[in-house]
Amino acid sequence: MGTYIGKVPNPVLASNEQYMTSPFGDRKGVQHNGIDLIKRGPIWTPAKKTDDIISMADGKVAEVSYSDSRGYYVGIKTNKYIHRYLHLKKGSIIVKVGDKVIKGQKIAYMGESGAAQGAHLHLAIVNPKGNFENPLPYLEGEKSFDGDTPTDEIHYQVSLATSIAYLPKS
Repeated sequence: MGTYIGKVPNPVLASNEQYMTSPFGDRKGVQHNGIDLIKRGPIWTPAKKTDDIISMADGKVAEVSYSDSRGYYVGIKTNKYIHRYLHLKKGSIIVKVGDKVIKGQKIAYMGESGAAQGAHLHLAIVNPKGNFENPLPYLEGEKSFDGDTPTDEIHYQVSLATSIAYLPKS
């Protein structure tokens, strides 16, 4: 059971076919500090659940490591936020600490390392205060790493254009 997210403005899977198998938040009394994603193909074909992992934003690689819980993982710093990609396939990480990455750049391949139950990507966002945030609004472009919400700017531009249209003609 999960949620098909599909194509998003800031994908983390190269195919841009994200399927969320576990959401952010309380999961049976345990805080799930990110979202779990797999690749989902068209309904009429068998799904290939793994995919290349790409950076969802421009940034600088701040972490490349391994832990028993996270498995192989990469953390990319964008402004004061860190987006972490966990449970990567052993030997697939192609970036190193200090590398600059651009949005859409391949960084690794999805795996099942660490405490993963089945191959998937665990995506986590850490804000400047050190707190975890739901990654879904970042994937969908509703939030950005500069602290602004792109939709607020769009609403402002639309209302400005509407106001200008009603100005008296000279």
